[in-house]
Amino acid sequence: MDYLKHKESLIVFTHRSKELLLDLNGSLAWKIDPERVRKCKYIVCARNTNHGLAELDAPHSSAFLIGKVSGISPALNLPRDNDRWMVKFDEYAELNIPNAWDGQRWPVKYYETETLLNKFDIDSESLDWNKVPDQDLSYIYKYFEDENEYLDRKEGKASGRPPIPYSSAHLVEPSYDDDPACHGPPDNYGVDALTISQAKAGLSLHYDIPEENIEITLKG
Repeated sequence: MDYLKHKESLIVFTHRSKELLLDLNGSLAWKIDPERVRKCKYIVCARNTNHGLAELDAPHSSAFLIGKVSGISPALNLPRDNDRWMVKFDEYAELNIPNAWDGQRWPVKYYETETLLNKFDIDSESLDWNKVPDQDLSYIYKYFEDENEYLDRKEGKASGRPPIPYSSAHLVEPSYDDDPACHGPPDNYGVDALTISQAKAGLSLHYDIPEENIEITLKG
C-alpha cells in the first residue's frame, strides 16, 4: 500500500518513562508496518501504569509526550525484541492530556493527523518543541538489563540476561511481511467477543486504513 507522507500519525500505550524515551530518541518495541509508520508525522505516547515496570510519572492512559517522527529502526533490546521496531523522533514536546488512551488492547493506534490533533485538542504550532538529547547508551542498556531480569523472572527463566551491546549487535531489519503479529492484534484480542471499537481497531491495523473510515452495521 502506498502511504502518503504525514497523512497519518500514531498513538502508543507505553510503560516506559519520558527519560528513557528521550535517551532512546524514540519509542519501542512495537510490532508495526515500518513503511506505514515512517510516513507518519507524529507519535503520541500515552502512559500504561499497569505494567510491572511502569513509571508513575503520568496518570494512567494520559498522553504525556508527542514527537515528530524522524524514522524507523530495529528495536535495541536484542535478542528479546529482534522482531520489533523503534519509532524515532528528533523533536518532542510534553503533553498533559487525561484519558487519551481509549482502552484498546493492541498498544498502537493510527489516526489521520488532523483527526488526532483535533481529537486531543493539540495545537502543534504552539507547543514547546525541543530537540532530543544525544543517546545515552550506558543508561539505555542498564535499563534493558533490569527489564530483561524482570521479564525473565516473570517468565520463569534464569535472571540477569544482559542485552547484546548496541555496538556489537548484528542489526537486521525484522521481517514483517511473513509475521501475522505485525499486521494486527491477536485473534479476537484474546477475548470471546469484540466491541465495535475493538473491531474497528483490528480492521484498521489489518487493512491499513484509518478507523474513522470504517463503518460497521449490525443487523439483528
